[in-house]
Amino acid sequence: AAMMAEELKKEQDTSAHLEHMKKNMEQTIKDLQHRLDEAEQIALKGGKKQLQKLEARVRELEGELEAEQKRNAESVKGMRKSERRIKELTYQ
Repeated sequence: AAMMAEELKKEQDTSAHLEHMKKNMEQTIKDLQHRLDEAEQIALKGGKKQLQKLEARVRELEGELEAEQKRNAESVKGMRKSERRIKELTYQ
């Protein structure tokens, strides 16, 4: 009976130790999950900022493209006008 009581005590101690370790592990998991959530939020905010910067750059480049297209259209218009004038002068 004393041996069984001793064996039971060992098992109870082992069980208590394992339960304690389990609680520590669960807390560690919660802490790591919290840190992961925070890191994801920071990454999302950083990603949004980067996206906003890129979108602003795209708008800027679109504006430059539009201005360049207008200058090009004016140049073509001027060139055609000059060509017509040359033809007129040539036929006179």
